[in-house]
Amino acid sequence: MRVLGDISLFAKDEGAESNPRAWFRAASRIVLFVHGYRVKPDDVHVSYQTFAEKLDSWPSGQWWGLGRVVWHGTAQTAIPLLDVFSYPFKPKEAVAAGKRLATLIERMRGAAGSRAEVCLVAHSLGCRVVFEALRLLPAPDDTDGPKLRLVAAMAAAVPTAELTPGGHLRPRSGLSRYLLVLYSPGDAVLRFAFPAGQTAARAMGERRVYWRALGLYGEPQDLTHHRYRNFGNDGKPAGHGQYWTSTVAAEHVARYLGVPSAPRVATHALDEHVLYPERGVAKHDLPVRRGLNAW
Repeated sequence: MRVLGDISLFAKDEGAESNPRAWFRAASRIVLFVHGYRVKPDDVHVSYQTFAEKLDSWPSGQWWGLGRVVWHGTAQTAIPLLDVFSYPFKPKEAVAAGKRLATLIERMRGAAGSRAEVCLVAHSLGCRVVFEALRLLPAPDDTDGPKLRLVAAMAAAVPTAELTPGGHLRPRSGLSRYLLVLYSPGDAVLRFAFPAGQTAARAMGERRVYWRALGLYGEPQDLTHHRYRNFGNDGKPAGHGQYWTSTVAAEHVARYLGVPSAPRVATHALDEHVLYPERGVAKHDLPVRRGLNAW
């Protein structure tokens, strides 16, 4: 996967040269990786590189370019405890970053001004950034902007209550060809820290107190047909920080990108009943064209 460059969603960089206008035109198919909360800046690119290497076999002539997104979710101090207590401010910052991301996506054009195809792969609170951006993007029929092929939400720290029909963050049907949700009931961060952090965030302007996140059980179930439990490379339910390194997660994303992924590491974790508990499909099953109205 070619690294096209970095995208800064920091307010101070808005309109700066670090926001890539030119290199969008170097590729017609672009994948944007969006990190989560409290990640050290140096670790962001390591995580991105690890996941990109798992998506290592691309068809000839179908090159995807990688844009590495950085936003205020990165750790801001050298003292971890201070960053932990900064979480109540982060949902508000995710909303602001989502607005800037939506603007960037709308401006994307492929080679020779063609309509680019874009995929968004996000983790944790980075999924909140993406869902905030989706809320602001125009319907595909209303623009000649980029086509969204895939939105992949891994361990999404996005409130379930806002994703129900009529919810503030519920994406419009047809906005993306596929919405992929990877979740894990073994995620202790989403199970315990998310409700506590969101309770505190209410005082900082969050719409209400939220108790459950999308990435814990993949709910609401009617959000998408494409929802799977994720597992670490040891075959156990994935912890919150095990998605960028998860071969299972990479396999799922690769299937929806339309490319083969790196060889399986923990083949025992790919049993039909483990990977596909909701649909019970065969292991060789591939995503099918359902039309723009089916997620």
